[in-house]
This record gives sequence, C-alpha cells and structure tokens, in this order.
Amino acid sequence: MRILQNGLKGEFLVLGDRRITYEELKSCVESTAYSMQTQCGIKQGDRVAILGANSPEWVISFFAATHLGAIVSALNGWWTETEIRHALELTDPSLVVGDSRRLARAGSLLDNFQVIDFDQNPLFFENSGNEPEYPDLNEDDPALILFTSGTTGKSKGALLSHRSL
Repeated sequence: MRILQNGLKGEFLVLGDRRITYEELKSCVESTAYSMQTQCGIKQGDRVAILGANSPEWVISFFAATHLGAIVSALNGWWTETEIRHALELTDPSLVVGDSRRLARAGSLLDNFQVIDFDQNPLFFENSGNEPEYPDLNEDDPALILFTSGTTGKSKGALLSHRSL
C-alpha cells in the first residue's frame, strides 16, 4: 500500500474505457481486502487464486490479498480445466476469484472452494468505506505464486516474496 499511501494523483490504470485513479484504487483495494477478511475469512498465509482476464478487478484482488498477507496464486486465464486442476491441487487456495468465463472453464473443480465471481459480485470490488485490519508484513514473507510454462512437464509454482515484487 506504500505506493497508494503516497498521495499520488492521476490515473493508475486504463483499460478500454475504464479508468481508475490512484485514489480510487486505494479505496477499492481497502474495501475488497475488508470483504476478503470479513466475508471470506482470509488472513496472513492463506492462498488466494485469481483466475481472470486482465481487468481492474484482477489488480484490485491482487493488491487486496497481498496486503492482507495472503499469497496470490496467479492462474493463467487461458489454461484448460486440467491445468487449472493441477494449480488448485498445488496451492489449495482458501478463495478463488475470477471472471465468469474463466470460472466456468474450471467447472466442478471449484465446488470445494470459496469463489467470488467478478461479474456476479461487483460490489465486492467497489469502495465501501471499510478498512481491514492489516497484519505486519515482512519483505521476505511470501506474496505470489507464478507458474512456469511447463515445457518439460506440468507447470511448477515459483514462490515470490514481497521484496521481489
């Protein structure tokens, strides 16, 4: 949140006709983190999988989860059901967030997970004015799991710390 606390002005993200300022991003991240914490029970060390197209909601989810100390598992939006299954088995997320199209591709794989659909729950990602309780994070705490291309077999998860982001 350091970058968001510096009071930067102007646009942070432009995607098509959607524009989000730094100030709007900060508010949406705080509200989404609050919802993840209070509605989904997300806490430091939990894993949150994101399975969605490039979108403001993806970015908001990423910042919200990592600022709670959760470890984001970034799933490739083009993966097949088999590839999604492999990643879910490796990471065992406490929450899966994504858009309807990609979540549908996962199908029944998501039956045993908490799921938030960007498209079905837009209020989850909007500014509610609520702020979560943020944990004290260390730069060496895990923050993100990125998956290898899997050229010699199945994709492997590479764990990155807050420092490396």
